Amino acid sequence: VVPIYSAKPRRGDLVAKRGGTLSETWRVRRLENGMAHLVKPQNAGEKESAGERTALPVAELLVVKQFGEPIFPTLVPMDAVQNGPADAPWHTLIEADNYHALQLLEYLYAGKVDCIYIDPPYNTGAKDWKYNNDYVDGNDAWRHSKWLSFLEKRLRLAKKLLNPETGILICTIDEHEVHNLGVLMEEIFPSPASYRQMVTIVITSRGVASQGLARVEEHALFVYQGAASANATSDNFLTNSQSTSKGNPWASLLRRGTNASPFDRANLVYPILVDPETSRIIGVGETLDDKVKRGELQKSELNSYIPERTKSEAWPIRSDGRLGTWQVGPSTLIELKRNGFVKLGRYHVDRNSWAVNYLKRGPITKVKNGELIVVGREWENGPVILEYAVDAGESKRAKTVWNRTLHDAGTYGSTLLQKIVGNRAFDFPKSLYAVRDVLAVATGLNKSALIVDFFAGSGTTLNATLLLNEADQGFRRCILVTNK
Repeated sequence: VVPIYSAKPRRGDLVAKRGGTLSETWRVRRLENGMAHLVKPQNAGEKESAGERTALPVAELLVVKQFGEPIFPTLVPMDAVQNGPADAPWHTLIEADNYHALQLLEYLYAGKVDCIYIDPPYNTGAKDWKYNNDYVDGNDAWRHSKWLSFLEKRLRLAKKLLNPETGILICTIDEHEVHNLGVLMEEIFPSPASYRQMVTIVITSRGVASQGLARVEEHALFVYQGAASANATSDNFLTNSQSTSKGNPWASLLRRGTNASPFDRANLVYPILVDPETSRIIGVGETLDDKVKRGELQKSELNSYIPERTKSEAWPIRSDGRLGTWQVGPSTLIELKRNGFVKLGRYHVDRNSWAVNYLKRGPITKVKNGELIVVGREWENGPVILEYAVDAGESKRAKTVWNRTLHDAGTYGSTLLQKIVGNRAFDFPKSLYAVRDVLAVATGLNKSALIVDFFAGSGTTLNATLLLNEADQGFRRCILVTNK
């Protein structure tokens, strides 16, 4: 059932208590002097008189509709935000149950949507989605059936929105429901009217495993309507990797090899100050050389010196736990930070230290001559996000397995969002750049594409669309539906 907050109870309506559970409902028998006389709904074969009866104030009741009943949805304008010129694309956010939002969108956009991208609940067994207003978890013997029923109703409505000749639908999923979803897609989008493909995307190199092998991937199921096909891109997302053939531009700031001890380079041993809440570099501390000059340390003590370490400081700690040196001094590091050429890596719990990466002179030169392109920053004035420039006229067909650093859901999903909006929680957001590349495959040549996401959460689809528009001066528009 779904609550209709603006509706006034009438005779025959199904109602629930405001603030109560929606699963406990009554049928309105009559209204009298501000009171509603109610009866429990009949079960099959029972007479109305068999139902429990009660009377409650009308003001305490909420009209509810059972799934499938028409509710005649409407849009109520809440607010508008303009952050760009009036001739830029305007995007729409609808806050509603997505089933009813899709019913509404059919009035305006039947057969007109170019791309639908959705990231539905993965049905992992956690309480991450509801069915009939109750959370479904791993103890529910019918959870796969409920999930399929839940998604089928929405996909059948979504199909009505897609352009039947050129529309493309993409649905991301992991191993919990990928096979069931494939069968459902085959039923709703049969051949030859539709063509289906599955793309495997590496979303974490570290891997996740509760048992068995460490899973590193999830999947994106593509459905091409009519004559639609994947657009060529500047990267096939698998071979000729930027991280292998052209080299990963980021290097470790920790100096390795000979001549890298604190005794030899005391001016390169200092703490990098860190905000542990946001994982951002905020400054530098003094060097061991400064301590030696003030007489606080003897030079003979440098190689055995062990600094007091916390998550608020990054020291050059080697893998064996000994103190090492950085590649650059404090003033150079501050200049690198100002340009976005240095960033924190992951925190090593075993040695209580941060990994720090930076751009050497070679990659910085490539940025200046255009071989490496700054496509964005991880946050405002933060570390740069780099891609290698593509030769003029070069285009590739994307593979069905994607393995790119920018698709890491931790670094460019959860961590990126945390750095932008703080500790506000989002449930497993996608990498911004994985979504961007999915949309590029679907809408690359259609710069005015209409994109719909009816499982919108953290706004990744909109931000990915903005990145595409910025890259090719496009006019793509988003309609996002969320109930969060």
